[in-house]
Amino acid sequence: METFTFGPFAAGATAFAMTAGMIYMTRMRKEQGLPSGSLFLVPWVVVLTAISLAPWALSHTIDGHKPGDVFNAWSIGFPIGIFLGSFGGILWTLAALKTHFPERYGRR
Repeated sequence: METFTFGPFAAGATAFAMTAGMIYMTRMRKEQGLPSGSLFLVPWVVVLTAISLAPWALSHTIDGHKPGDVFNAWSIGFPIGIFLGSFGGILWTLAALKTHFPERYGRR
């Protein structure tokens, strides 16, 4: 389990979920007339940054994982996860908009 946690796949999965969730939440909040400005996005970015740094910080306390190795793995997986999460979030949002607001986003 430690190899998974400190490897590039965990970084990619974390970044994918956080990015897709951010895109989905901000767009759906905007569609419902709720605020989705900087007061909403700043905490989300702080959480995203904290989660991205957590494995690197934990590698100092867990034997067998050098901080440089963990950083290298996350520097590969995290950007890939953000890239794929952007597409996943857009597709998820479009599907949700078509389902929840068929009069505006349904087939024409």
